[in-house]
Amino acid sequence: MSKSAALPHERQLGTDQARTDLSKLVAGMRRKRKPSKGLLDDAYGIGARRQGGALLIPEVDVVAAMHRIEHLEEEAEELAIALLLRERGGESSAEAIPLEDLVAELGFSEDDLKR
Repeated sequence: MSKSAALPHERQLGTDQARTDLSKLVAGMRRKRKPSKGLLDDAYGIGARRQGGALLIPEVDVVAAMHRIEHLEEEAEELAIALLLRERGGESSAEAIPLEDLVAELGFSEDDLKR
């Protein structure tokens, strides 16, 4: 992260300042209960001469971001399966494979599709 990064100047700390303020910064982050909209909204950049290299991010924000990523990965997987099904459905009936075989080929059961 450089000085032109997304973090405001007041949340970019030198390593000496971060070392001095660490207990206070962590205590403030522990009090936070509701995640921010963005992962960096309450983050601090730490590095020599305030030029970054490490981030201090509230745990609640990291957990929320991980949940968002997991949700997006699930959506991407579902879209990939839908595209594959659409592609397979467009093939001629002589080349097409039964849906049950395709589901098994993808590693799912019929119960997985009903969810």
